[in-house]
Amino acid sequence: MNEANILKSYELAKERYAALGVDTDKALDTLKNNHEIFAKFPVIILDNKVLKDFSLRIYDDYFTLITPFKKDYVYTTVFSDEKWNYEHIEHTLSVQIINNTFYVDLETNTGMLKRNGFNNSFDRIENDYLIGSGVNLSTRYTGTLFAIIFKGDDKLGSMPQEVIKNEDGDYIIKYE
Repeated sequence: MNEANILKSYELAKERYAALGVDTDKALDTLKNNHEIFAKFPVIILDNKVLKDFSLRIYDDYFTLITPFKKDYVYTTVFSDEKWNYEHIEHTLSVQIINNTFYVDLETNTGMLKRNGFNNSFDRIENDYLIGSGVNLSTRYTGTLFAIIFKGDDKLGSMPQEVIKNEDGDYIIKYE
């Protein structure tokens, strides 16, 4: 289905829901901006790295994970005459469900980060930048904050790293 057909289908559905008194734009905006709606957040760990883009289809007693990888991620180029198939590449997979009350997908560059004085790596993001990005880390959220670091267009990122607030009010990633 191309983009024009998708938009046309959406407009037709929007009209049908409007006839029932439902404002679909408002509903989508609520879903997009109210992260408290989602009580659980799946974290997919593949080969000890967090997967960025994925889809889940959840059923009563099982789920299907759809990854952005092609077949060369699953199969080697070595053909097995014995099995009459390509050899599989072994991967470890873990699905962790996090009880979640707050989620933000924030993209930045190193210009918005501060360097760590110890090993000169980037590990701090200024609170002013978070506020300017529309991120509100109010004190009503309890529990542990964590960050997952993706570099560039990488589909696999770091394991979740704990985030704490320092005396300057900036958030610091605690690397293990």
